[in-house]
Amino acid sequence: MSTRRVESFLLRVVVQESTCGDSDAWRGRIQHIGSGDERHFQRMEDVIDFIREQFSGSFARLTIDVEDRRAE
Repeated sequence: MSTRRVESFLLRVVVQESTCGDSDAWRGRIQHIGSGDERHFQRMEDVIDFIREQFSGSFARLTIDVEDRRAE
């Protein structure tokens, strides 16, 4: 029987609307609820890196599971 692990994250995104025609700038903060660890970010890659760190190496397995389920 497989075990199930649930992790919770709080993601806050702030969008700074631009009045000069440039694209909107955004930034935010992500917090891992279980540990209280948090990080500020300005790029989506930073969010993914933070989540990856919280899974302690099991993120690759979870990614494969998600991709496999999409194929079904």
